[in-house]
Amino acid sequence: MDTTFSTWHIEDDIRSDEDAIGYLNAALEERDPASLQDMLGVVARARGMTGVARASGLGRESLYKALRPDSKPSFDTIMRVADALGAQLYFLPKDIDMEAVHNAIEEVKQHAAKQTTIPTTATGSLT
Repeated sequence: MDTTFSTWHIEDDIRSDEDAIGYLNAALEERDPASLQDMLGVVARARGMTGVARASGLGRESLYKALRPDSKPSFDTIMRVADALGAQLYFLPKDIDMEAVHNAIEEVKQHAAKQTTIPTTATGSLT
């Protein structure tokens, strides 16, 4: 009996915004710039490089070059690509309990999923 293998691409597993953010956070937690750069490229390919290039204000070829393993993209480029992917970067204290942060985020997501309207403040709408 012959065994057949198919090619697996991580991009195929990124089906939602949550998947994309999860992969990007995992890469960021590795504390390796090359891992984050690689994962930005993976998520950009999953979303479509042309659309990401347009949303980031970068040319398509420039985006490909910036996310190549041997390139050193500027922080501005990383931020523009993250923004185009609908992601944000934050700094947290080193001694923060990341499990508590993840749990709090999950609670906020669950609460937001139950909301049918956007609340307003005394000074006006949040929209």
